[in-house]
Amino acid sequence: MNKTLFIVAAIALLSSCKSSTNSFEINGVLSGDIQNPVILSFYDGKKAVPLDTALVIDGKFSLNGALEQPAMLLIQIEGQRQFLQFFGENKTITINGDATKLSEAEVKGSPLNDTYQAFKQEMKLFDDKTLELRDQYQQAIGIGDQDKANAIRNEFNALEVTRKENIKQFITSNASSPVAAYLALNIFMNDDFEQQKEVLNLLNPELAANNYFKVLSDNIQLLEQLQVGRVAPDFTLTSKDGENVGLTSLRGSYVLIDFWASWCQPCRRENPIMVEKYTQFNKHGFTILGVSVDNDRDAWLKAIEEDGLGWTQLIDDKGISAEIYGVRYIPTTYLLDPNGVILAVNIKGDQLQQKLEEIFN
Repeated sequence: MNKTLFIVAAIALLSSCKSSTNSFEINGVLSGDIQNPVILSFYDGKKAVPLDTALVIDGKFSLNGALEQPAMLLIQIEGQRQFLQFFGENKTITINGDATKLSEAEVKGSPLNDTYQAFKQEMKLFDDKTLELRDQYQQAIGIGDQDKANAIRNEFNALEVTRKENIKQFITSNASSPVAAYLALNIFMNDDFEQQKEVLNLLNPELAANNYFKVLSDNIQLLEQLQVGRVAPDFTLTSKDGENVGLTSLRGSYVLIDFWASWCQPCRRENPIMVEKYTQFNKHGFTILGVSVDNDRDAWLKAIEEDGLGWTQLIDDKGISAEIYGVRYIPTTYLLDPNGVILAVNIKGDQLQQKLEEIFN
């Protein structure tokens, strides 16, 4: 009998050990008046995915689940905007903090999060300097000192170059860590094709199954199809007049595809320049194809009228901007030749003027 009990206990212990490596438990203690539940999500490389919720009772809560692989986790109190962000894995993790300062709560129990926190500490100097420069820039703009504002902008740009070089060094030093894959994706996803390739190559290929590695790799493959010299992928969207218009219908003209939105202030500031270029070169065989990522059709139509955009305007109700053209920010532009071959990417202002003069003169 004793032998049987021993075997049962041993099996239970082994099962418990196995379970602990395949699941996580997050035990939190938060001070403050908390009426709403806490929500746990993980970032899969594209979006936040819900994992668990828990009531906060006497300042304590417990969240449970299983991660297929280590991931960036987000904890938020329902109804509040701030959140706690930390790197999680299938371990027992503790959280202690103040509900009114949730983002500053202390997280223990995840070695990967220790790596992530070390990275954040390294970046603190750059973050502090960035905030300082931002304040100085706003002050310079406020008093109308454009020369000083330009000098501050140049200093910021130089700081950003140095910051990204430091991030690359951190990624290289932690090349086999999921944290490095997350940083590569999260920080460099909006950079140009060559920069993204460089950063991906810093990672250990053994991370190829990691979600963050895969999303960045997939994006690089997409961008490779959108480089100068490639034929721009075709698409068909609905115009402001309700007609279906395909990109290939504009073959025979030089076309500038302009991804924009009514709510995008940089886009709106660029529109008068676009009108100028269209007026100057349209008679020579140049046109613009506006592709809006607006969700509000009325706002889109109003912006077209207000800004005097006389070229074909389409609304992206199929998600082609991100899925086919990898658009992560706007404005984004592609200049095509009459055969649909990409001549330039994100060309605008003086560069666009120079390129069009080169083509038509």
